[in-house]
Amino acid sequence: LLELKPVDQKDVLPSFGVNLDFPNNIKVRYAYSETIARPTYRELQPFPMLNLSTNEVEVGNPGYMAQVSGVPGVKPIPVIASTGGEPIDELLGLSIADVQNNDLRVEWYPTSESFYALGFFKKIVGNPIERIQAYGQTSSLPVFTYVNNENTAEVTGLEFEWRQNLGELFNRRHMDFLSLGGNVTFIDAEVERSDAELSTAQIDGIPVSQASETRSLYDQPDFIANAYVNLNFESFGGEITLSANHTGDRLVGALNSNSSDIYEAAVTTLNLVYSQQVPWVDGLTIKFAAKNLNDPLYERVTKDGKNQLTTYDENGYPIGVVPLESYREGVRYSISASLAF
Repeated sequence: LLELKPVDQKDVLPSFGVNLDFPNNIKVRYAYSETIARPTYRELQPFPMLNLSTNEVEVGNPGYMAQVSGVPGVKPIPVIASTGGEPIDELLGLSIADVQNNDLRVEWYPTSESFYALGFFKKIVGNPIERIQAYGQTSSLPVFTYVNNENTAEVTGLEFEWRQNLGELFNRRHMDFLSLGGNVTFIDAEVERSDAELSTAQIDGIPVSQASETRSLYDQPDFIANAYVNLNFESFGGEITLSANHTGDRLVGALNSNSSDIYEAAVTTLNLVYSQQVPWVDGLTIKFAAKNLNDPLYERVTKDGKNQLTTYDENGYPIGVVPLESYREGVRYSISASLAF
């Protein structure tokens, strides 16, 4: 770290909301708010980290970062550099991203334990923090860092959410313990490519002309769906929830050395949670959770489906081919206790 550029700013963040109640237990809600997204420690870390699962090196962007060559008389190689190898001042360090949120939601409550909701949201994100490949590095593995995209991103989405108690639905008291629910969200999140992607990629062997002018917003899936079955046994204080969670393709690295974006492919996970109230200790609940029961395969691929990329040295010459690894996280078990008083 040769020069630190700290984040120092004050923000005024207004918000307001309107709730309207209509007959037949229908509610309409609208909310507007302005929020900020501060850089995380991972995005600011002043040292490289190797991800063994994906064969990628990641370094934060707290200011002027460079790789020291170790050769006398050879100047350090900037993590973010132009074609000539000079640091790009406006890209050094991260600033806070600002977000404008608009949410409109219609809710219907047919019974006390059931509801259906349809929502529309729109977000305007200024200076979004995104992950790109850092060119000009001598590492044999791809090196990624974070920059602010100077273009404004627009995120729009449609969400449907529901919860239904089966005892109320079928008018069967013996089914009151059983409920179903879930939500589905369709998301359109697009942004123009940043100058950092295009300017740092202008070296020999990298056909930037093949890259599209716009792409998905970093870390924003195009589709999210969740569904669950809940069994609540009030007679002895036990509760079981089995859930399935699906996340669509998600951008995890913009414009790699093949002029392709790297995505984490869509994945579905299954989770089971059992909680039990302890009758002889008031307020004590024991919870057991088993996450990732189906142990799905996580894959990183380029937009055209390739599972490998070519790496280049600081002069633009190919070094070799690095596979984008697939991996499994395994099933995770946990047990916890909570006391309410």
